[in-house]
Amino acid sequence: LGSRDWAVLSSPANLEDIDAFVCHSWHDNSEHQFEALQQWRAAFRARHKREPMLWLDTLCIDQSNPSVEIGNLPVFVAGCARFLVIA
Repeated sequence: LGSRDWAVLSSPANLEDIDAFVCHSWHDNSEHQFEALQQWRAAFRARHKREPMLWLDTLCIDQSNPSVEIGNLPVFVAGCARFLVIA
């Protein structure tokens, strides 16, 4: 997907409604990270009977100009219910 195409996968949300801020490395194996995220998602769905609302930097920060929003990361992290590290 191109950078603009990612926007169709996101939706506005209030920070207090975000179930997890997802932290990952751009250098790690993306297939392994996706598998780990899917395992976490399945456990979340089983527990809460709904899909999780996630904060993903790729979707939530304008990747064409990330420096504008990087300074707000502490606010985004603090507003989420969990901090999920995918490695």
